Amino acid sequence: MLTLIIYQIKSDSLRRKIRRLLLNFGYSVQNSVFEFRLTKTQRISLINSLKQFEQLLGKQDSIRVYSVCQSCLKRSFVIGKKTITTDPLFYLV
Repeated sequence: MLTLIIYQIKSDSLRRKIRRLLLNFGYSVQNSVFEFRLTKTQRISLINSLKQFEQLLGKQDSIRVYSVCQSCLKRSFVIGKKTITTDPLFYLV
């Protein structure tokens, strides 16, 4: 299943730490948007790693995790010059 993680974090240092963590698991499609094709074990590991930052988040900060099912993915598309990767593990939504 495709997983999207979108974050809004004010602190530059915390945002950089989270970005580095996310780059270990997936692909950045925009500044604060990542796409992942993960096994169940990898997904649990990533979410647990993100939860370690929870106490450091400010009142306006958030990390959002969305699961995209296959039927929803089939109806997704990109508008603009960004091309969809040919790597079967990643899709631009």
